Amino acid sequence: MSNEPAQPVEEPTQEPLEEAVAEPGFRVRDASELTPEQLADIEAHAIPAVKRRAPKLSAFFFVGAVVGIVVGLILGLNTSAPGVINRGVYLTVCVAFTTLITSLIAGFIAIQLDNRSIRQAEARKKAIG
Repeated sequence: MSNEPAQPVEEPTQEPLEEAVAEPGFRVRDASELTPEQLADIEAHAIPAVKRRAPKLSAFFFVGAVVGIVVGLILGLNTSAPGVINRGVYLTVCVAFTTLITSLIAGFIAIQLDNRSIRQAEARKKAIG
């Protein structure tokens, strides 16, 4: 740290702020109320917006995990022999493997839907102009 004295901070000026809205409340104006100069100014600065509908990835992964747990339990209980000493280990491995696979499949589906939404948004943006 430096031993130099700190520079004094300039005090803000007390100039009155301009009114942000000339009339009270918010009023939606019809385009017919605007002058041609105002319309031209709006069109010069406006950027067309397109809403993109992206899938929620967490929902896809959650559903994939739940499906994997259910399928893994069914698969593990139906394929393991009842007299096996380590049936719990076999069941755990089946559940873990099927959960991994179904979560990856769900993620792949979500990515494909996300890519599709990007393409559709770009197409709508081109159609707007």
